[in-house]
Amino acid sequence: MRKRTKIGVGFLAGSLCVLMAGGAAYALTPSMEEAMQQEAQAEAQAESAFDEDMADSYISAAKLLDLTGKDANGALLNGGTGSPSLLAPEAVSVMKTPAAPADDQANSQAAAEADDALPPMSLLIFGNVIPFVDDYKAERAPDTTAALWMGQDSTTDGSWGYFIGHHPGVFNCVMYLQDGDQITVCDRDGNARTYTVFAVYDVPDDTEWGQISQEVTGHGESIALQTCCGDHESYRIVEAA
Repeated sequence: MRKRTKIGVGFLAGSLCVLMAGGAAYALTPSMEEAMQQEAQAEAQAESAFDEDMADSYISAAKLLDLTGKDANGALLNGGTGSPSLLAPEAVSVMKTPAAPADDQANSQAAAEADDALPPMSLLIFGNVIPFVDDYKAERAPDTTAALWMGQDSTTDGSWGYFIGHHPGVFNCVMYLQDGDQITVCDRDGNARTYTVFAVYDVPDDTEWGQISQEVTGHGESIALQTCCGDHESYRIVEAA
């Protein structure tokens, strides 16, 4: 009888342990879900803060250079000529489209000072300083920088460089470039050069390098920028020399 009692007590104790462990696991489940939700919210807030910092940086530079353009809804500001975006109005970046400054001399001086301050391996577009990394023939652009996808970043070799970046993202401003706008590249050796846009066009997103290589590489000392148009169907390509 005592032996059976001991066995019964042991069985009961084991059952209680299993039930308690199950209860503890159940109690932890909501905590894990809450932690995942908090992590997702933190990532979203970080991305939002990054976008706001980019916009603030650009707007500050635009004010310094006395640039005019469009607001987030596409309305012209201060008489700016603007440039239409392929994006729907609700997706348009808060960055504005620069147009001709009122004082060319003051703008040239400010731009020259900005060029001198550019760090190696960076682009200057409409006041945005955008770093780039080497990412030869990568399947996608880096999340937080631009990338040299093909060619060379050298500004003195008489050849070409092909840069890619995300839109929405660090290449938002590329969507607003038009003929005559300027892009400054500071290469890895610290040499800066300003290029003038001479071609802006869109290609289907299934376009292969061989279909555009002759056009992109046939302009001597030059650069090309590529970004998504935001329609999931095409890329914007900007050429400058």
